[in-house]
Amino acid sequence: MEKKDSIKKIEVSDEAKCPSCGRFVGPYEICPHCQASLHKRMSLILVKRIAVIGSIVGLGMLWYASKMKEIPVVQISSITERMNNALVEVAGTITAARFDETKNNFSYTLNDPTGKIKLNGFNALSEFKKSFGDNMPQEGDKIRVAGQLNISEKFGVGMFVKNPKRIVITEKYLVIEKKIKDITVKDAKKSYRLHVTIEDIEREFSVGKSVTVSDGTGSISLTIFNSDFDRITDTATKENLLLPGAEFIMIATVDSYRGSVQLKLKNPENSQNLVLVKKGSGASSLQIMEEKADTSEPVKRQIKSRNNNSDITIQEEETPHSDKSKKSEEGKDITIQEEK
Repeated sequence: MEKKDSIKKIEVSDEAKCPSCGRFVGPYEICPHCQASLHKRMSLILVKRIAVIGSIVGLGMLWYASKMKEIPVVQISSITERMNNALVEVAGTITAARFDETKNNFSYTLNDPTGKIKLNGFNALSEFKKSFGDNMPQEGDKIRVAGQLNISEKFGVGMFVKNPKRIVITEKYLVIEKKIKDITVKDAKKSYRLHVTIEDIEREFSVGKSVTVSDGTGSISLTIFNSDFDRITDTATKENLLLPGAEFIMIATVDSYRGSVQLKLKNPENSQNLVLVKKGSGASSLQIMEEKADTSEPVKRQIKSRNNNSDITIQEEETPHSDKSKKSEEGKDITIQEEK
């Protein structure tokens, strides 16, 4: 009896009991025993609802704050490995542009006063062209671009660009028209628009071809590298580049080789940079010459053998295309000369 009296009874509040069956219901809003609704527990329901609504509002405020926060603008030289996958913004001048229609990819090389970075758009070229239209960023344009950094030992510092709205052209590079007679060595690395005619096919070398173009004021050599030639998608443009008389409006970059000024195509995969105005006539005079040995001449071989008292020289004369020579069973004329 003493043990029973020593056990303290826990008093339960009436609010924790079901008013219908009198049993303990804890935090439930409906009695688990008799399924009676507990109207007196509205304060607990209110706390739950406030907690849920507060969480939703808090998440919304965090999302709004992240959207309103400005993307940091950084210099290319300040990018380190710790910034891998970070969303940043850089500004500079496009020094190289490459477009791959077949894979729907594009890439830019962007330079600022401190360094350079490569911008990559994978499977996004069509979307960017649709957004920019004829104003697609090109070499020489100054832009601001925001994207995700990708830093690796193999490829160095790069940036993924997925949204066309992330690129803003701050200054468009305007290509001016120039006459060939006005082009000098001082124009090296500059690009101009020229209206030229294919005058002559000069030569073919290991990595490309060289043609002469003229515009009425002068003539100049145009180097067409194989890599640029393969990037031209229009078949007629490819064929007429090697046909005398073909007329083009092209954007070309001035280059210098061994002290002489020449031109090279600039982004020939861009149809606006290489426009065929008039087709050429005739066939290309560029031919690959193969030098073959003249087999009509007899081939002489001498085999010397030394005996005890004399030297014997055996001379074999092969005449594969001569029917007049006397031949042995092996098809050779053999003359044995004995030297004493």
